[in-house]
Amino acid sequence: RNKVKGPGRNVKSMRVGSWNVGTMAGRGRELVETMARRKVEILCVQETKWKGNSSRHLGEGYKIIYAGKSTKMNGVGVIVCKDLADKIVRVVRHSDRIINVQVAFESRLWNIISVYTPQVGRPQEEKDSFLEDLEEVVSRIPGNEMVVIGGDFNARRAYS
Repeated sequence: RNKVKGPGRNVKSMRVGSWNVGTMAGRGRELVETMARRKVEILCVQETKWKGNSSRHLGEGYKIIYAGKSTKMNGVGVIVCKDLADKIVRVVRHSDRIINVQVAFESRLWNIISVYTPQVGRPQEEKDSFLEDLEEVVSRIPGNEMVVIGGDFNARRAYS
């Protein structure tokens, strides 16, 4: 739970999570129910395996913004609760492994970045390219904006 403080303001918190879903096929209702039960306002998802770049409503006011290729591989997304669905300011779909969803929360901009690291066994060039892309995405965010990165980093040993 991240606490947001500001001069003369009450402390407000937001619960952010990350989940490698394996596939979004038939999982929307389960994710919405889990988010509601656990009071998660923002959920980064990986391995959605959805084609294309779009958004859709999952029910109960929850919305997913996602990025995928033309094949059913990889894919990342960010699910926001109904209170934040209309506060999305900007979406940058960098690839099927990196998406940045900018949300206006309180009086601050939050950059929610969902990432899916290339797995062990993928070519080193792909891993290096991913890290360069992630660094570029983060470096473009102004210092006064919040950055939250949620993702599947299980292949981290392959990067050392």
